[in-house]
Amino acid sequence: MNASLATLLPVMLVTSLAAVYAHARLARFTGSAAGARPVRALLLSGGLAFAAITALLFARAPLVQAAIAATSFGVVHVPAACLLALKGLRDRESRS
Repeated sequence: MNASLATLLPVMLVTSLAAVYAHARLARFTGSAAGARPVRALLLSGGLAFAAITALLFARAPLVQAAIAATSFGVVHVPAACLLALKGLRDRESRS
């Protein structure tokens, strides 16, 4: 494992968790599963496009490319995850 892959793995873990969190919480704040579909499609297509571009531009080794792609996919989801977390905190505060 080279140094760049070793430093990329923790970031990949965090951004992957952000992607999972965003998709898990999305329907709660859009009102329905049908309302969440366009947002999910936008996040998935943007994530896949960003992942493909960054993996091809910034790495040659297949394992590093996969790590960069997974990280990039998650990075696209970080803003959505942050907004959903803030909305969740606001909702908890208003119930208190």
